[in-house]
Amino acid sequence: MQNLINNLLSGLKNIDSKEKEKLEEALQLSINLHSQQKARPDGPYVHHILRVAGRIANYFEIKEVAIIIAALLHDAVEDQSAQLQEMAGGGDISAHETALQHINDKFGEKVAGIVASVTNPIHFDSLDTDEKNRQYAAHVAEMINDRDVFYVKLSDFSDNGLNLNDLRDKQQRLNLAKKYLPLYTIFLHRLRQPDIEIKNNVKSEISGKLLDAKLFAEMVIASQ
Repeated sequence: MQNLINNLLSGLKNIDSKEKEKLEEALQLSINLHSQQKARPDGPYVHHILRVAGRIANYFEIKEVAIIIAALLHDAVEDQSAQLQEMAGGGDISAHETALQHINDKFGEKVAGIVASVTNPIHFDSLDTDEKNRQYAAHVAEMINDRDVFYVKLSDFSDNGLNLNDLRDKQQRLNLAKKYLPLYTIFLHRLRQPDIEIKNNVKSEISGKLLDAKLFAEMVIASQ
């Protein structure tokens, strides 16, 4: 984990002291929230969080601290709202609302807004799989109209949707191929828009990875 932390911080050496303090606070919070979370197939969950933030700072070369903090907290409300609610002292509103308000109070409106955008609506849990996948794709397409949200969600998706060939569980691979297939085109289209401040060579690399992953997902679905 320390290598991932060092990688993240190495890309943000020139931030001022106040921003550095907020970044380190968010980093510690994200580690506290996710260190005990169930591991992903690719390793400890907190490593995913650190990779998402580090990719934005070092690969996308987006240095705005609010975006990096939002990346560190991008799963905090969706996965750990009860912990955040407890940290905030409880309250009469829902855990999701309390968690978002706590992030807003600690890190500001922009961070909270990005986290709110990338958090799946609670009602998704009550949907059948096909409808949930359909609404998820629509949700992603809408959220990434905001450029700053796009950076966080693209990095998150890069950690989730580009590695289906590494999954050993065939059913899980199929389920995710169906979930992610519409998203490759959605991300490709948004990546090509002129407001996206990622270098052209990096855009080309990401586009190639998205296209390869799309072809693999199509093959997985066709072979079921």
